[in-house]
Amino acid sequence: KTKVVITLEGDINSAPNLAILALTLKTYSGDTIQIVDIQEGSIKITVEGSPEDIEKLLLNFQSGEIQELEGFPVEDIQILSANSEDEENNDDSDKWCLVREIVEQGARHRNLRDADLSDADLSRANLSLADLSCANLNDADLSRADLSRANLSRANLNDADLSYALLWYSDLSDADLSNADLSRANLNCVKINEQTKIDSKWRLVWEILNQEARVLNLNSANLSSANLSSANLSSANLSSANLSSANLNFANLSSANLSSANLNFANLGNADLNFANLGNADLNFANLGNANLSNANLSNTNLSGVNLNYANVNEARFKNNSGLNEEMKLYLKGRGAIFDDPPGDRSEVLSRR
Repeated sequence: KTKVVITLEGDINSAPNLAILALTLKTYSGDTIQIVDIQEGSIKITVEGSPEDIEKLLLNFQSGEIQELEGFPVEDIQILSANSEDEENNDDSDKWCLVREIVEQGARHRNLRDADLSDADLSRANLSLADLSCANLNDADLSRADLSRANLSRANLNDADLSYALLWYSDLSDADLSNADLSRANLNCVKINEQTKIDSKWRLVWEILNQEARVLNLNSANLSSANLSSANLSSANLSSANLSSANLNFANLSSANLSSANLNFANLGNADLNFANLGNADLNFANLGNANLSNANLSNTNLSGVNLNYANVNEARFKNNSGLNEEMKLYLKGRGAIFDDPPGDRSEVLSRR
């Protein structure tokens, strides 16, 4: 059978009744005519039939006999080549062959400009230094992928999963990252411009890492799951901020205000919290291993399940902390911590990690 695409002027939402339209088309051609598809783009109706009936249909259109169908003006009728579907299938096959090749061999330094990688699973792929400018990565899984120094300018990354991706020194100018997941992604030294479409949360993370963060007022900011490793947040106001599951490893938080902040499951390993205010903060199951907490205020801080191994707590002030048992208090006191709890106070018991 032969196929043609009939383009009608109008809105897809007001398309004619297909059963009636099929009967009308048969009067211009023959009984083999069937409607097999309808798409947007004005109204595009795919019709198939015997070569003889399709030829009649085309002749009636070319002679001006068919000018409208069920009240909808006919803009065009185009015959589809017999192998058009095969070409489309081949294009699709080529796409997934390319995806498999990237996953298995990596694509470091590779030219992938304009490539269609939409919906592809490229998690953990090596795409460092690759040219992905103008590439379609819509809804692609790029979690934990190495995109360092990659050219992603004007790329479509809408709804892409970039969690834990390494984007160090990549170019995201004019790219579309609308609704992209950048949880724990490394945005340090990434190139972004005003035309880059990126959710306000992740643009803020980028600003903290790539601009002078200490001048920012981050009160009540949503920075959950952000990768702020080695960020300069000295003296920053982070009171009531949401930093749950954030990576603050090696961050400079000296003299920062983290009062009432949500730091559940945050990684503060090796962070500098000298003179930081952590009063009333929630550090449930946070990692403070090797952190500098000297002179920090931890009054009324939730320390349930917290890791304080090798942390510097010299002259850090503790008071009314849930999650600290007597053994842990003695351990911290022996390392220079100060407890302002009233005599006889017993914090919630939770064994030392």
